[in-house]
Amino acid sequence: MRTAVLLCASLAAPALAWAQDATPFVTQLRLPAREAVRDVMAWRTAGGIAVARADLEALDIVVPADAGERIDLGAIPGLSFSEHAADVAIVLDCRGACLAPQRLQTTSARPALDRASGAYLNYDIEAQWLDGQSARASSILEAAAFGGWGLIESSAVALAGGEDRITRLETRWTIDDPARRLRFRIGDATFVGAAEAPMRFAGIQIGRHFGLEPSFVTYPTALIGGEAGAASTVELYVDGALRAREQVAAGPFVFDNAPLVSGGGQAQIVITDVAGRQQIISRSFFVSSALLRPGLSDWAVSIGAERLAFGADDAAYGDDFAAARYRLGLTRALTAEAALDLSGARSVGQAGVTFADARIGQLRASYARGEDGGASTLSWFQDADSWSIGVQGDQRDAGFRALGLGESTLRQSLAGHLSIEFGAAGYATLTAASVEFDSHEDARTVTLSYSPRLDGASLSARIVYTEREENDLAFALTLTTALSGDVSASAGYGEDRHGPTYRAALQRAPDYEGGLGWRVRAIEGRRSYAEAALSRRGGLGDSVVQIARSDGVTGVRAGHGGSLGVIDGHVFAAPPVRGGFALVDAGASGVLVLRDRFPAGITGLRGRTVITGLRPYEANAIAIRADDRAFGAARGQREMSETPAEGAGVIVRFDRETE
Repeated sequence: MRTAVLLCASLAAPALAWAQDATPFVTQLRLPAREAVRDVMAWRTAGGIAVARADLEALDIVVPADAGERIDLGAIPGLSFSEHAADVAIVLDCRGACLAPQRLQTTSARPALDRASGAYLNYDIEAQWLDGQSARASSILEAAAFGGWGLIESSAVALAGGEDRITRLETRWTIDDPARRLRFRIGDATFVGAAEAPMRFAGIQIGRHFGLEPSFVTYPTALIGGEAGAASTVELYVDGALRAREQVAAGPFVFDNAPLVSGGGQAQIVITDVAGRQQIISRSFFVSSALLRPGLSDWAVSIGAERLAFGADDAAYGDDFAAARYRLGLTRALTAEAALDLSGARSVGQAGVTFADARIGQLRASYARGEDGGASTLSWFQDADSWSIGVQGDQRDAGFRALGLGESTLRQSLAGHLSIEFGAAGYATLTAASVEFDSHEDARTVTLSYSPRLDGASLSARIVYTEREENDLAFALTLTTALSGDVSASAGYGEDRHGPTYRAALQRAPDYEGGLGWRVRAIEGRRSYAEAALSRRGGLGDSVVQIARSDGVTGVRAGHGGSLGVIDGHVFAAPPVRGGFALVDAGASGVLVLRDRFPAGITGLRGRTVITGLRPYEANAIAIRADDRAFGAARGQREMSETPAEGAGVIVRFDRETE
């Protein structure tokens, strides 16, 4: 039957049987390294045996591009074969580049987005009293509504007891398209203009937002791979930490988008076959997150008016403008960028390039030009296993003005750093900076810091020299150590031109899932200060009470931060919503809820709790601990994966079966 089918196939493909010296025959290709077999039509020629290109490619064998449709097995680099007449088979042995590399994916696929509808109000309320003054109160309010139509937000700050006022901060509507990694905003937003300065504005913005797919690797990663002689387990270590483990068949393999840290480092691949034999491959790498992968683009277009006096005036606007920024990965080592700002007062264009290579590090050059002058930036950064070094210089013409710069009179600046690791002896860092202005005093500073490696404690020493209106040389020494339980203590000594300063603190932070925390702190020197604070983290948010005395003046502060909201008809009170959140219904009270296997909350009387701080657009594992089920046996999952949008919530229900 196999022979008949393949003979019919050969008659239907005359292009493969055109040579008179080729005798067709039916056989079986066997590739033991991949445990693969394939029934094929082959041709016996004066020079050997030929097989159809499609059959070889189906076995992941690399075929020369110019070899035609009928391939002589002896002409394939790295391939040897033997014919077994008794089995009517040809056994193939591939070495080197004969087999196509197996591409190992270290990033997960984009999870499906979970949707719900609702609204909430984040609040942070604080009251304080000082000797000789009346009590004052302040609050920051953030209102939000979410659903399949996006996220609408509005925030404000309110003051009472002195200058009573309410000032709007930001109001906007955000619509995300994760499939295309696009974000559209109407209202208040920020952008980076041609002068590379961030600016708040009110208007419309659309652009690429890679944060909508956090697992997507935007920058080129080092090509790290090897070759397994047999079926093996491959482990990838980056600077000694295990980052990936995959199963591979025999042959070459390569990690696609290997999870490497930005900068320089050492990667190690450990290949272990079924017999326990190990092969170790090591290589250095340099990765720059400032680059884009070849062909990948990042862009944004903003139209609106600049926000002025943010936080003090809720409706002060500057010039109307239109701005665009575009970046494109040209090669694995080179990314180009361009920007254009257009406004009634000024127009500025900018162009730049970023280059990265393991031998010389990362270089970036940028130049912006306006009607009254230009600005340039040049930087270099190199990172190795035990040291890193970097330097950046900026220069502006006296008349240069651009969106986001305001009234800045900066003329030029130069900054650099050098960090060295000494192994068990610790590490040291040297930083220096110089800034020159048109209408302000120039400034220079040099900082040298050192931290030895200690068990159970950290010690840092720092010397700072500052040169501005008055020169100053300061020294600081700080010791921090963990005591019993979650209590930590720190002590410090410093000295500058004003004299010595002594610092001491003792504190315990509340547990993440809830509980009490406290802090006592004292400073003695030019300034005398003492403080004691008590904090509580609970299902309704975080509360703090603090009493302090500074230079003879006593003050008391009390505050609470939390949220009130509704999601799909369920009303809730919870800690402030940051990122995403989940309303978890475990069906019973007193059930411990875990997020990514860490305690995150305990259900209340109605069997519900709200878990905040979920990672937007990523899969978050929400689980309940089995022995905390108050009654009944679980029916269904005890762990679920939820993916909320940014600023939005989801509902997680764990079914139960009552007794």
